[in-house]
Amino acid sequence: AEETTTAEETTTAEETTTAEETTTVEETTAAAETSAAAEASADISDEEALLAEAESVAEEVESVVESEAAEASADAAEEEALLAGIESAAAEVESVLESAVAEISVEEISSAAESVAAEVESALESAVAEIPVEEISSAVESAAAEAESAFESVAAEIESVFENVDEAEISEAVSKVKVFIGSAIAAILSGETAETEAAAEETEAVAEETEAVAEETAAPEETAVPEETAAEETEASEAPKATGFMIGVPNDTTNEARALLLLESLGYLKLKEDAGITATIRDIEENPYGIEFKEVEAAQLPNVLQDLDFAVINSNYAIAAGIDPMEESLAHEGSGSAYANVLVVKEGNEEDPAILALKAALESQQVADFIAETYKGSVVSTVDEPTDGFNKDIDYEALKGTKITVAASPAPHKEILEICKDILAEKEIKLDIQEFSDYIIPNNVVEDGSVMANYFQHVPYLDDFNAENKTHLVPVAAIHVEPMGIYGGKQTSLDVIK
Repeated sequence: AEETTTAEETTTAEETTTAEETTTVEETTAAAETSAAAEASADISDEEALLAEAESVAEEVESVVESEAAEASADAAEEEALLAGIESAAAEVESVLESAVAEISVEEISSAAESVAAEVESALESAVAEIPVEEISSAVESAAAEAESAFESVAAEIESVFENVDEAEISEAVSKVKVFIGSAIAAILSGETAETEAAAEETEAVAEETEAVAEETAAPEETAVPEETAAEETEASEAPKATGFMIGVPNDTTNEARALLLLESLGYLKLKEDAGITATIRDIEENPYGIEFKEVEAAQLPNVLQDLDFAVINSNYAIAAGIDPMEESLAHEGSGSAYANVLVVKEGNEEDPAILALKAALESQQVADFIAETYKGSVVSTVDEPTDGFNKDIDYEALKGTKITVAASPAPHKEILEICKDILAEKEIKLDIQEFSDYIIPNNVVEDGSVMANYFQHVPYLDDFNAENKTHLVPVAAIHVEPMGIYGGKQTSLDVIK
């Protein structure tokens, strides 16, 4: 009985233990399932939150895009409105101008011309008085451009109002006004006040002449004309009119005079009797073909040739720009030109042995032959009796190791000096050639002593430079001449002028 009881108790205990274990497993399983469900629910919530955030961002982007599109549309509309306003304003301005031109009178034209002349004179005088020296050139160029524009406007108004006016006479009169304005500009720049006032008075006189010509030639009454006279007038009316071609000339005094003298020798203008080798456009006494002149720095003329009808260019600048003076010039100076290019030093250094050695090399037969063979007439040697390149009175032994510095323009001067370099090297003398492309610095460096000599200019230019800058430079040898030539830009023949 005890064994049976014990067995039962044991069985009961095992069953209880098993039941408890089963309950524990079930509880654990349920807890795990509950936890997993909670985690899954949390993940779903997170995903839903992310999706909601993404949808929100998408809505913001869409809103921004729509806003920008609306702004772009508004800008386009505003631009269209602005353009329409500009076109409308332009039309109104054009209408006002047409009305003004239609109503302008002879007196108003004359008054306008006189007013422009007075304003230009006043502006230039003010520029000289108030603007620093280095800015005067720029101010004068600007004033000149404004003056030219103003007078072109006056000329256009004259042509519009007086359809029956002799156009050739009006064109010549307006051209004279431009010439006198150019004279005033040049005079003010150089400080010649008296000449400026005279130019202004002549400008007013020409303005009055313009008015007189207009009155005399406008719509004459019909009268009987003899047949012979009528035929002559018909023939005259069919003759070509002056076209006012634009010719570029150097803006430095001596080269400008040289250009004008060349044009005078060809019959295109007449200078005042006493103009000489310092003539400028204000010295033009007669301009029968209504030629207009543009003053440009000499070295820049080849660069602006395409924008001009013609230009008068120094051969050295033509050569440097790849222009063949003998093949491409339409006319040029003869070999007897007085503008020989010279070797220049500071006063007091003329007898320096190093300078005399350089002079002898430049006057050599080697240099004369090089000039003849290389430039074929576009550059001509002026040395009457070429040497072997050496001066028998110089102690070359004492000059061994000496360095001679010389400033020069690129062509032909530097090229010629390269021949001298070889000659001097035979005596163990070094020639240092310093290249410059302008007309100012080469003289300044010789004056201040930083360079021993220069070779780029002719005597008239040197004299003018000394006078204006109070320098003390002297020529020691004339080496060659570069005949100045006239070159075609927009035109290819001088026949169109006459």
